Order: sequence, then C-alpha cells, then structure tokens
Amino acid sequence: AVAETSSLYQNLLQAMESAGDAAQPFRLDSFQLRTFNLVAQVLVDQRYVTEKVLAAVLTTLQHTFAFPQRAFGQPVTQSEILAVVQGVAGVVSVVLEKLYIVGEAQTLHAILLAQRAHRDESVTPAQIRPAELLILNPEGISLTEMQP
Repeated sequence: AVAETSSLYQNLLQAMESAGDAAQPFRLDSFQLRTFNLVAQVLVDQRYVTEKVLAAVLTTLQHTFAFPQRAFGQPVTQSEILAVVQGVAGVVSVVLEKLYIVGEAQTLHAILLAQRAHRDESVTPAQIRPAELLILNPEGISLTEMQP
C-alpha cells in the first residue's frame, strides 16, 4: 500500500496532474491487499527426496503468487494452482483440498476473485472502491505428502 503522506504518493500525484487533462478529474488511491490460503497433498516420485520436492513446491507457490507476479483484479483458480505444483520436478500428482480467501470459509473454491477499481453503486452515496491484489499468504500454505 502507498500512504497518501509518502513521497511516492505525492510525486505520482504531481506527475499525473502535470501530464493529465485539467478538465478530467481523477482520484489516486492505493490498492486493497487480499490473501489466500491453500491446503494440498502432493504425491512425490519415489526417485526424489520428499522434503526437497515439498520445499520446492512451497518456494514455487510463494514466488508465483507473490506481489510482483500478480495483477490488480487478477483471480486465482484451482487449475492455476494445480499447474504450478505439477510443474515442479518430482511431483507426480497433487490434490488441492482447500483454497480460500483469508477470513472466509475454509473450503475448496474453484476460483478466488479479486475486484478491479470500480464505482460501488450499492451504497449511498456511491463510492470508488480500490483494486484488489490477491496474493498467497506465506504462512497459509499447508503441504503434506500423499501416500501412493
């Protein structure tokens, strides 16, 4: 998040005002961070060291679903999680047991949604809602070895 009192915010605001159309109003706001958790069982090829494969899966998930790799309003899907885990050397298969937004029901969702910045007409007066960025909670990953 970028605080309104920070020099980054002030410099960005000034640059946008200088480059923009004075007749066109705009609003500069930070984003809303949302995090998700997952629980999965991983079947590891017997030719690999299980602990190393699970560590590689953890690292790959943390990297793939971290701030620099995600876009505002970008959803997370089961298929994306499965593809990432399946791409790790030594993984034979994976069963995703739970995929959920932190603070919501701990269940398996097919898709986790994140909103883009939008005008919320459901409240009076209408409000501008910031874009959401959905990233993996680094402490919200539970990986266990699946038995063949």
